[in-house]
Amino acid sequence: MKRLYTIGQVSELTGINKRTLKYYIERDMISPSDKKVEGGKEYWLYSDSDIAKIRQIALYRELGYSADKIRKMIHSPQFDWREAIDTQIEELKAKKRHLENVIFAAEFMRYANEYEGNEIKFDISDFDNNIDQFAVNTFSTNEEELTEQSLKKLSDEMINGLNISDIQQQGQKIIEMIAKLGKAMDYEPDSVEVQRELSSIFLYFSGLSEKGDLNPIDLLFGIRLVSNLSMDRISDVIFSKEGANDFLLKALQVYCNRMKKGEKNG
Repeated sequence: MKRLYTIGQVSELTGINKRTLKYYIERDMISPSDKKVEGGKEYWLYSDSDIAKIRQIALYRELGYSADKIRKMIHSPQFDWREAIDTQIEELKAKKRHLENVIFAAEFMRYANEYEGNEIKFDISDFDNNIDQFAVNTFSTNEEELTEQSLKKLSDEMINGLNISDIQQQGQKIIEMIAKLGKAMDYEPDSVEVQRELSSIFLYFSGLSEKGDLNPIDLLFGIRLVSNLSMDRISDVIFSKEGANDFLLKALQVYCNRMKKGEKNG
C-alpha cells in the first residue's frame, strides 16, 4: 500500500511552505493523488511520486521557468527534462555573464573616479552603450601574444634565476602571510591588526615587482576585477577565447563518455 501525505507533511519533507504548494495546485502544476474526509474537513493527500514532482517544480522555478511552462513540462509524456535543463542552464549562464560584465564595467567606473573625486567622469557611453562588447574586447588578447614562442619566452623569464629552494621559500613565505591575514580577520577591516598584515603583504610583492612601487589603487582594482569573475570567465581570459570553459567542458564530457564505453583516446 503506497504511503500518502498531507500538505503539511509534504511541506516538512520538501521544505516548501504550504502557501507555495497551494500555488502549485492552483496553477495546475501538480494535482493531489487522493483525498480524505475527517471531522467534516476534506484533506488532499500526496504520494511519493507527487513529492518527487513537487521537488522538480521547485527546481524549475529556481531555474526561472514560468508556471505555464512548468505545467506543460510536467504533464507532457514526451517532455525531455535533461534537454530543458541544458537549455535553461545556457540561458542562466548568459544572464550571469551579462551581470559579470556589468560589474566589470562598474569597477572600471569606480577605478576611473578614484582619481576624479566625487564627480563622475566615466559612464556607459564610454562603452559605446554596449557593456557586453566592452568586456569581451577588454578580455580578448592579441593572438600574437599566445604564440608558442611567446609562451616559451614567458616560461623562461618566470624560472630564470630560480631554483627549487627559491620557489619553496617564496611559496612558504606567501603561505605564512596568508595564514597571518586569516587570523587577523577576527578583527575589523580597518583594525591595526588587519592593516599591518596587508602592509606586510603589499611590501613583499612590491619588492618582487620590477618597478618596486606598486600603486595600491591599481592593485585593488585588479583584485576587485578578478574576485568578481567566475571560473568560466577566468578560463576565457586564460585562453583568450570567449566560451573556452564551455568548450573544455564539452570536450571533457565526450572524453568521459568514451572512457565509459571503454574506447581509447589517441
